Amino acid sequence: MITFLKTYKPRRHAVTIEFQEVLALFRSIWTLGIKSPERKYYWKLFFWALFNDPAKFPLAITFSIYGYHFRRVNELHVTA
Repeated sequence: MITFLKTYKPRRHAVTIEFQEVLALFRSIWTLGIKSPERKYYWKLFFWALFNDPAKFPLAITFSIYGYHFRRVNELHVTA
């Protein structure tokens, strides 16, 4: 994930932050950063994106949420 974020160059656009996005950030912190056994990797990605390239921070959090979602879907439907 970090390798992708190092090379990815997002388009510049106006920044608008909505309440749902802030809520999703706090939910990801709780679910992935505190409760999850992979929390070490979440925090590593979180701080890398925040300090090395803040423009990619929302993308990093989004991808971590996607990864969690697909792991859960796999646990519930594929491996069951």
